[in-house]
This record gives sequence, C-alpha cells and structure tokens, in this order.
Amino acid sequence: MNKCAAMVPVIVALPAVISNGCREARCPDDGAALTEEQIIEKANKVIVAEEFSLDMMSRIYLDPDNKEWKQELAEMLTEPYADFAVRYKKILKGRCYQTVWYVPDMNEVIAGRLCVFVDKHTGEVITFCGGL
Repeated sequence: MNKCAAMVPVIVALPAVISNGCREARCPDDGAALTEEQIIEKANKVIVAEEFSLDMMSRIYLDPDNKEWKQELAEMLTEPYADFAVRYKKILKGRCYQTVWYVPDMNEVIAGRLCVFVDKHTGEVITFCGGL
C-alpha cells in the first residue's frame, strides 16, 4: 500500500445519499446495473465536489468485483488503520457497490489514491475515501 507517513485514510460518509440500496449478501446480476460510464460519471461528480481535479488524475478505473478494494481493506485491518477498515466494512456491508479508483499524478499530488463507492443499481454514492 502506498501511503505517505503523514497521510491516513479518510472516511467521508455522505449521509444525504446513503440509502437502503441493495442489501443482499451478494449483488444480484439482474441486468438493472448501471453501465461503467454511468458509475464513473457519478463518482466523478463526488471527486469534483470534494475539490479534486480530474485533470490531475493519471488514471481513473473501475475495480472489477472490488478485488483491489478488498485487498486494500485486508491490509488496512493489519495496520494502524484498522478502525478505518472496520468503518468502511460496516458502511459497505450488504451493498451492491462498485469501487472507482482515482490515481493522481504523483508529481502533482502526494496524498495518494482516492476511491468512490457507487451503488451499482441506483447510482447513489455510498461513501468516498482518500489517502490510500
């Protein structure tokens, strides 16, 4: 995991957009899911609202099956950041979400990667985190 010594993961719960969403243990593939473009569009709005520049990102991508996020979460549980990992697990538990990663140009930003969690079916942003 790439972290600056002074950076810690930041959790930003967005209570205005957190809703019941899909609360099943597994996300059903019922064909009603948003497209990749729609998910990224929703996530981009949060990044801009949080005053980050999309132009400063060297890479924006979806995390297939949230595998990279789950690996990041597992690593966080073994570090001094375990309390953050527990919070994210609670917020995302049972949700049908897609992780969108933002990798800033490291020559411009030293804060680390950002990610946004978007409900795959409704497009609601569940939460946002940075400094990873």
